[in-house]
Amino acid sequence: EGNYIDRDACNAAFDRMHRRDAIGDKIHLILGFGALMCLFGPVTMTEIAILPLVAFFFIRVVNTLPVWIHGFGQPPILATLALIAFMFIALSWSPDRPNGLAEIGQLRWFFVMGFLFPIIEHRTKLVYALCIGLALGQIGQVLDAFDFGIEPVAKLVENHPGRIAGWWHPVVGGGLLVAGMGLHLPAAMLGKGRTRIIGLLGLTISSVGVLATGTRGAWGAALLLLVLGVLIVVRIKRVPIKRVVAVGGLALIAVGIAGFVLRDSIMIRV
Repeated sequence: EGNYIDRDACNAAFDRMHRRDAIGDKIHLILGFGALMCLFGPVTMTEIAILPLVAFFFIRVVNTLPVWIHGFGQPPILATLALIAFMFIALSWSPDRPNGLAEIGQLRWFFVMGFLFPIIEHRTKLVYALCIGLALGQIGQVLDAFDFGIEPVAKLVENHPGRIAGWWHPVVGGGLLVAGMGLHLPAAMLGKGRTRIIGLLGLTISSVGVLATGTRGAWGAALLLLVLGVLIVVRIKRVPIKRVVAVGGLALIAVGIAGFVLRDSIMIRV
């Protein structure tokens, strides 16, 4: 929250939106949930799934306009706008303008944060959508690994010998799954009961998925994430060492088994 964002005004904007368009809140949440769930699917699915969210965001403009100011006034969005402006200026001296425009176009995904801001109060459900989406993406890895003799599946997944990434490019898949590890790590370390179990499963499966992509940069990032995560929960959150050891031990066992199974592919990448 920046100094230019007034918290009381932001709360008033949300109250106005809820009061004037309660049904729209529910529809917006459904579309946002679906968009995030499909975010990790094949490219075509991802592009199509985001369109209803964007369209409905603009349909609600009369009731959500005050919320726009706060949603698109968030620092990440403003930084993106500044970067886009700079990149357009840079096109004036670029030797490859078509490629420059294509690069600018990739930044459109940052605006998804603004489109989701009217339903930010449901952030827990949105996190669930991301977790489901990652799980679906890893189903793609399973299909890539075993094929099952299904012709449409063979056409859907990427073909990278020795690297299992499903419909993702291995480098992209490695980065996404490291982000997934970051999503599951707090639940695995800080959660209780069912939340901790789900977090631990998600962390373990994501770690194995990173290993399977054969992406060395992602391997290093995953290791750094785990080290920093352990330091934070031990030094700042004061999580008992025995819990950290238990969580880390289970994850290491799973990754060790996966490493043994994938040893030939891994050795090629080392």
